[in-house]
Amino acid sequence: MSYTGCGRAPGYGMILWGFVFIRLGIKVSGIDIFPDVVGYLLVFKGLEVLVCKDVGFQKAKKLAGILIIMSAIGLVGQVLIGPAHITYVKNLLSNIPDAITVSWGFIEGVLELVMVWYIIGSIIVLASARGLGSLVKAATYLRNIYVGFQAIVYIIFPVLLKCIPSSAARMLIFPLAVLSLVIALLVMILIERAGRELGETPTAV
Repeated sequence: MSYTGCGRAPGYGMILWGFVFIRLGIKVSGIDIFPDVVGYLLVFKGLEVLVCKDVGFQKAKKLAGILIIMSAIGLVGQVLIGPAHITYVKNLLSNIPDAITVSWGFIEGVLELVMVWYIIGSIIVLASARGLGSLVKAATYLRNIYVGFQAIVYIIFPVLLKCIPSSAARMLIFPLAVLSLVIALLVMILIERAGRELGETPTAV
């Protein structure tokens, strides 16, 4: 099967499998056996195929490149100094006032949020141009849910942790984790659907 447009490789397929790697956070002795850096590399390569189809893919590609570097540094930190690498980064930022201090994971999360926003935005643009109203509606709805949930995770929940007992906070972690997984799966399903309806069938890498 041939692919027209930017290239012959299944760009959406590589993005899909990239997200699979990013979300499979399986660790052995504190080391991620499905490192995020591999996932971001796949996303980057997929976006490289799609960049000439919409400017949003180009913007997402730049963010994927930054995330490759950050996740590679994080992986080296896991190998050399274990899971404490995030604390180490926080310590490096200890001279910054608490109100503006952010963790390495927070920065990665925000960058990934914006990257996904651009990817889904490009899907909306391309689907709209082809008159795929159902895909436009699904993508728009999911993008709003994704951004809303990430705002809860990265902004509201950390503030809430300081206002409620630790026991209550622990009770919220599990449902948030489950909801995060569900939303991630919905994003993957959307990417797979976009691949089919916009001219590519995602395949195994």
